Amino acid sequence: MLELPGDAIYVHDDFPGVEVHHPAGMWWDSHTFGVHDWAFMFEYVLKNGIKTVIEFGSGLSSLLLSQVCRVDALENWAKHAELVAGLATGRNNLAVHLWDGVTFPGHLWRKYDMAFIDGPDFRRKDENGVEKTFVDRKPAFTLVGRLSDRVFVHDCMWHFQLALQVTHLATMYNLKAIIKSDPAEENDRKLALWVRGA
Repeated sequence: MLELPGDAIYVHDDFPGVEVHHPAGMWWDSHTFGVHDWAFMFEYVLKNGIKTVIEFGSGLSSLLLSQVCRVDALENWAKHAELVAGLATGRNNLAVHLWDGVTFPGHLWRKYDMAFIDGPDFRRKDENGVEKTFVDRKPAFTLVGRLSDRVFVHDCMWHFQLALQVTHLATMYNLKAIIKSDPAEENDRKLALWVRGA
């Protein structure tokens, strides 16, 4: 059984005693980070002494990770960055940085204990009804090799995520694990762990 920090704000039957409350509606397994994803990542973070994380994307995973380590989350969707930053108020371990999705912010260049590429590319209509790409994960895959020796990739089995992993990670890292978000589901999102030199 995992032990979560006492101030955790998310709930699942696997984590009894964790308080339920999330005003933004970021719930387990609803197009977000799944409970099985978190169980594996949480255990990995603790066992490997992870203290700093660079995350491409922000959301439930950012809030969870910030309970156990320092997280710099890059977000290129302004409304979502504002939402997550608002939920992070009072959490000194989480900084949400709005970025253009291409040019890595210079003040964040450093080696991180772990990187997390959260979720795939996606398109949606903007406030003017024009369909556009809101998230392009290719820049994350091209940058991550200079930022960390450990990389988690969410939604790793989606075809575009697979292609980016083969192109950008497989030449520098070893694939250590692929975790199903829900072991009962045949076709679910998956979480991959890549480690350099191990």
